[in-house]
Formats: sequence, C-alpha cells, structure tokens
Amino acid sequence: MKKNRYIRGLTFIAVACLSCTVGTQGVKKMEKEIWPVNPVEINFKDRIISIFPVVLNNSFGMVAGKPDHETLRIGIISGKKIEENVFPRDAFEVADETGTCFGGDCREMYMSSRRILSVVDWTSKKLIIDYWGVGKVLQNTYQKTKLINEESKKVITVFSPFYNQDYSEILNGSSSLTIDDLKNKKRIKAIPISSESGDFKINDKSDFGRDPLVSFGPSYVIYRENHEYRWLAVNNDLEYIEHPLKDTLNEYKEYFGTDFVSMEISPDQPCAIAIGQREIGRSHFVAIIQWNKAPAIMPVGLSLQQGEDIEYNSLLLSPSGRWVYFNTTGGPVGSRHFLLYIDLSLPGGCLPPFELNVERYDNKATWITKPEGFVMQAGDKMLYWDLSKFDARSFIGGF
Repeated sequence: MKKNRYIRGLTFIAVACLSCTVGTQGVKKMEKEIWPVNPVEINFKDRIISIFPVVLNNSFGMVAGKPDHETLRIGIISGKKIEENVFPRDAFEVADETGTCFGGDCREMYMSSRRILSVVDWTSKKLIIDYWGVGKVLQNTYQKTKLINEESKKVITVFSPFYNQDYSEILNGSSSLTIDDLKNKKRIKAIPISSESGDFKINDKSDFGRDPLVSFGPSYVIYRENHEYRWLAVNNDLEYIEHPLKDTLNEYKEYFGTDFVSMEISPDQPCAIAIGQREIGRSHFVAIIQWNKAPAIMPVGLSLQQGEDIEYNSLLLSPSGRWVYFNTTGGPVGSRHFLLYIDLSLPGGCLPPFELNVERYDNKATWITKPEGFVMQAGDKMLYWDLSKFDARSFIGGF
C-alpha cells in the first residue's frame, strides 16, 4: 500500500517535536483543568486492589479491603460520599486480588482473575459460574478477556501457556487466543498468537516471553506476539481476516513496531487510540488511527517538559469511546494526567488534551458510565470528574 504523502511529510513532523498544540481553526484555547475546574473530592481510606467500570448509575466496581479480607464491591457516588454494595466474601472469594469486570448487565457481572473466570449475580448475591479452565490450572494465566455472547456466556481470552492438543502437556510459555464457553465450562477453540500458520515460532520451553499486545474491537481482535512479529487480525470466531487497522500498524512499524506501545479500539467509531514509540530518541506519542478517511494517523499535540515522556501503558478508554485517559512520567513536576475527548468529526479527530488537577495518583482509575464520569484514587480520597454535561461545541465553532 502506498504511503500517504501527507502523513509522511507533515503529520509526523508534529509527532517528532510534540511541542506543538493542535492548531485547528475555530478551536478555543484550552485551560489546564477540565470542566468542572476541580474534581469532587470524596474521602475513601480503604485499600483498593482493582477498579473498573460497571453499567450502573453513578457507580464503579472495585475489589477492596485489607489483605485476606478483600471483597467485590460496587461504589455508588452520592454527593461527597461513596456508598458501597458489597458482595459477601463467603459467596465469592476474590482470586489473587486482580478481579476485573469485562461485561454483563446490572444483574450479572463477569469477572476475570489470573486463573479463574466467574459470573456473579448481584440480585441474589450468588456465584453462578466458576470456570477454572483447562490443563494445569495453577500454571494458567488469563491475561485479558472479552465477552462475545452474553446469552451463551462465551468469551475470547488471551491465555497462556500453550498446551498440546489434549492439554496434558505445556509446550511453551507463549500465549493463545481462545474461545471459552463459561456456561458449559469448556474450551471451544484456541489459536497461537505469534503465527498465522498455526504453528508457534517460539519453541523453547524456557521462553515465557513478554505478554502479547492484544486489542479487542467490537467484532474483531488486533494482536501480535511481540515486536518481532507482524500485526494480525481475527474475527470473533478466531478466523483470520483483513482489517485496515492491522495494515496501518504494519505499514508504520517504525512507530508501532516496538515492544513499548499500547492501543485501545473505539467501540463505535472507526478509529483506535494508540501510544507509539519513535525509533530515534525512543520517546512516546499519542495518536488517533482512523481507517475510513485520510490521514490514517493523527498525532495528538502535547507539550512535554524536559525529561518527561508519555507512559506507554497508561491508556484507559471510556466505555462510550469518547474519552481516553493517559499520563506522563519523568518530568520536573512528576506525573501529569490528561483526558482526551475523541470525535472524528472534529479537526484532528479530537480536542486538545485537558490536563487534570491532580497532585497524587495511586494507579487506580476508571470510568463512570451513567452519567459519564472519571474517577481516580489519590491517597485517602477519590477524585471524581462529572463529564456528562461536557459540550464539545463550547470549545469549537460548530461541527
């Protein structure tokens, strides 16, 4: 595929300096803090293990509590306090303290931990399904999971290690994409991540390698084993397909062909948000990758301070696909935190990043879905930004 001259000649000049702002006509100058100017500060002193969005009003999910007393909870924001709906520990004991929600409605919640996939019923406070997978359970890892059919309770997972056909022997430490049927507690299909041929290129049993980079789209998966392999695409049946996002990532391997990149795919817009890495200088940048029109890659303008870089694995895309969070590290003031509003109808595909007024961050942040908002833990407080009344038209002269 012939490379777009505009992208090659102009767009990545902006990426290379990353000192320019998005100079789009009609866009008002942004203040550092997002609307509202300051977040709502809520006292919350409990220890949080993991935090994740749920489809409940003014709520987020979390695994929290003292060591050996962690419980699955729903935090409900009410003014300047958080009310908690706690799932009894004797009904569902959180496994290895890394539970996250990857689907479900207001009644059922799908949870994943390192070795177990579970479904809990919040109405009856009962554990419905406890799926331990296949093979040598204590050596298994579910790195990432996507719900593809709620009625039949089928999921796609990123799973390691790689087994022989009857799961009696571990062949190597590489990863697979799998389809698992939680309802009937069985594996339906597995394909290797590193090779389209169906055979692993990594054969050394001692090579447990790096985790692969896998991004879930609505009806497809974009992935690769590591920087030595090309990006591949499969549909939700794990059949190899062509996809323009895969082609763009492979074409611009100088930016998306290193180990230290990350990507989130929009659920409803033909685009992805990625953190890429330059070959020269090894610094990072944020870009929107789109595939229905040119240019294919739109870098996000951001002024970085001396010694500062974008943290490559910091992307958090909102369930609506309209907002993404990322942060920087290494600057003279420590980490800085940003929210980016994404809309492909805007010049550049987004508004300039909003810098959040945050002095401390404990690496725990997530989204409120109804109404839309963002919450993060900062010491003994939770910081909450209500994004539901945000109007992009107030920052740009019409669509």
